Amino acid sequence: MIPQLKKTKNIVISLIAIICCVAASYAQNDDTYTAEMLEGKDWYVKFIDEEQKERDSQGIRLENNQFVSFFYSNNRRKEVVAPYYLSPTQDKTFITSKIGLYKSGSYIISQDKYGFTCAKILSLTNDTLIIYCDWNRSQLTFTTQRTKQIH
Repeated sequence: MIPQLKKTKNIVISLIAIICCVAASYAQNDDTYTAEMLEGKDWYVKFIDEEQKERDSQGIRLENNQFVSFFYSNNRRKEVVAPYYLSPTQDKTFITSKIGLYKSGSYIISQDKYGFTCAKILSLTNDTLIIYCDWNRSQLTFTTQRTKQIH
């Protein structure tokens, strides 16, 4: 084989190997979040400034396989509770057998008397949660800081 052609072939093979390694790391690096990162905190919805002045605090809390939606009204906290699980896939239906089994994933799956919800976790830090809600095609940001105090 001609030395220049052999050198070019080795470079191409090396580039393919590098591309494959990078692609594999991105595939494995698919953001996965644990229940431990989400649970045990009140996550308050962050509204745009004008809306925040008009609304009482509201948000979610995930704990012990329960998805708790809460809001404040007349200085009292009201809650609605439904089962939930985390999933690595975007489930199309609520799969009861996954409750308590899946402790990590990129999707929060829940179902209450109003229907099925599947929200993709876009970002999660110690004090900020950002999700994309497919059912209403919107992004919601939550913080652990209460956005409006009760009177």
